[in-house]
Parts: sequence; structure tokens; C-alpha cells
Amino acid sequence: MFKRYFNNTASAIAAAMVLSSAGAVLAADLPPPPPPPIEIRDAVYDWSGAYIGVNAGLGFGDSTYIPSGSPDPDLAGDGYLIGGYAGYNYQMSNFVMGIEGDVSFGEVNPENTIDQVEQDVDLFASIRARLGYAHGRTLAYLTGGVAWADSEIYLPQFDASESKTHFGYVVGGGLEHAWTDNFVGRIEYLFADLGSKDYDFPQACATCTIDLDMDDFHIVRAGAAWKF
Repeated sequence: MFKRYFNNTASAIAAAMVLSSAGAVLAADLPPPPPPPIEIRDAVYDWSGAYIGVNAGLGFGDSTYIPSGSPDPDLAGDGYLIGGYAGYNYQMSNFVMGIEGDVSFGEVNPENTIDQVEQDVDLFASIRARLGYAHGRTLAYLTGGVAWADSEIYLPQFDASESKTHFGYVVGGGLEHAWTDNFVGRIEYLFADLGSKDYDFPQACATCTIDLDMDDFHIVRAGAAWKF
């Protein structure tokens, strides 16, 4: 009886070893399981933070003035502006709020050839709030605030000039794109109404005064900034 029990046990062990070896051989022949899928997500860009940049573009002026001897009492013309800007953004979800200041120098030269009145705008500056909507690395925004400009009126027939600083408001908008985590490019348009000033020309006559209203000043420019 003991001999029969021993033989049965040995047979069971041998069968188990054969089945185990066969399973190992079959498993070795099967290809390895595929790796788990990798979830790919677009990197979320954070617009929050300070930045400083440079810009360049064109300025266009179409100011009205009195008195005028021409049928079209406008000083119209354009020129270039080059400068810099700095600001700070704060992002909440897709909305971006911020404040920005800028200053540009150049030569914007509206004129009226009939009256022989010339203007030179050589400085434009502003402090503006910004509100934008971000889609990843692209930001569309609106902006508005206060602005000022240094202006000179020149009367070549009298070789007389007078300079004033105009103050007013500015509104506009633009589009920015973050090419890297720190390098941000932009295009921007601004419209400014800079109010009126009286320019006196005692060199021409005791009562010679031009009332200039800079109510139609435009800027189109591109910029590049470093975001900290």
C-alpha cells in the first residue's frame, strides 16, 4: 500500500513538472504585452509675472486746429516711434489682467502745406490697464488708460515754434504669443485722444495763437519682451 501511495505521488509530481515546463515554453513563445499608453497633454503656460520689452512701429496723426486759412484745417501725417514697455500680468483661469507702462521716441510729422503749419511729435507715453483671454501660449487683450505726448508746432514762414505736452486717454488691443517660457512677441494697435493746447507765436504777431486738438492719434507697432 505504501508503495502504491509513493508511486501515485511521484506520478503527480512528474505531471506537474511537465505541465509547468510546457507553460514556460508557451509563455516564452508569446510576444511581450504592450506598454501602457502615454497620456500626452499640452503644457499649460502661465502668463502671470513681470516683463520688460522693446517695441517699434508707426504713428499717424490727424489733428484739427484753428485758426486756419485752408479748406481742410487738419495736420495730417505719419512717422516712426521706437521705445520700450514694462508691466505685470496676473492670470485667473483663462483670463489675464495686468498693468503696463510704455514710452516711445521718434518723429511723427503731421503738416498742412496750404497753411504752412508743421507738427513734430517726438515722444509718446502711456500707463494702461490690460484685460485679455489666453488660449495656451496665445493671448488676445484689450487695453486702456492715460497717455501724453510732446508736440512742437512750427511755422516756417515766420521761423517760429512752440512746444507743448498733451494729455488724454488711450485705448486699443493686441495679440501676444509666448514663443518660449520667457520670450513673448506681440503686435498692438492704440488710439489716443490727447486733448487740445494753445500754441502762442509772439515772433509772428502779438495775438498769433493756434488751438491744436490732438483728437486722432494712432499707433501700430510690434514688440518683444522677456517675461520673468
